[in-house]
Amino acid sequence: MDKKKTWVDNPTKKQTVAMFCFWLSGIVLLILSMTDFFNERPFKRTSIASWLLIFSATVTTLPVIRNYFKNKKTIDQNTIDE
Repeated sequence: MDKKKTWVDNPTKKQTVAMFCFWLSGIVLLILSMTDFFNERPFKRTSIASWLLIFSATVTTLPVIRNYFKNKKTIDQNTIDE
């Protein structure tokens, strides 16, 4: 049985840029809400859940970016070989 190719496995440049922008805006909004718009320090014990959200968002974004550059390298190499 063939595994279906999803946009996470084979992202385009537009999808990668959109994912990065969503990730960055989400991280900024989380940090702003954690620190009460920079009135508090962000590294306190009560914000562990928010830091876990930031970590999980980063972990899920990295494969998309990695797959984009891996696929881009493969496509560039196939173009050179032809």
